[in-house]
Amino acid sequence: MNIFQSLIHTLKFILFTALLFVRPVIRVGCGGIAGISLFCTLFIFTFMRQETTPLFAFLWIDLGMTAVLWLYDVLIMLVAPDGFQLIVMV
Repeated sequence: MNIFQSLIHTLKFILFTALLFVRPVIRVGCGGIAGISLFCTLFIFTFMRQETTPLFAFLWIDLGMTAVLWLYDVLIMLVAPDGFQLIVMV
């Protein structure tokens, strides 16, 4: 292994460690926004059926935050060291 490959592996490991360290904050933040948005979507759907604009806005926010959480885990797995498996507790 030459110096360039060793440097790439080291940088990937540093990025992986930083992303994994920040993961709980990202999960709480995006999960909280997604949960509040889901609650608002259900509230509008139940009590204000004639209002469709906020219903779809909250629905898109909920789907977007869920996608960000999923893509963040995919990003972590892309820079993960060989043989690493991320076990997620939901």
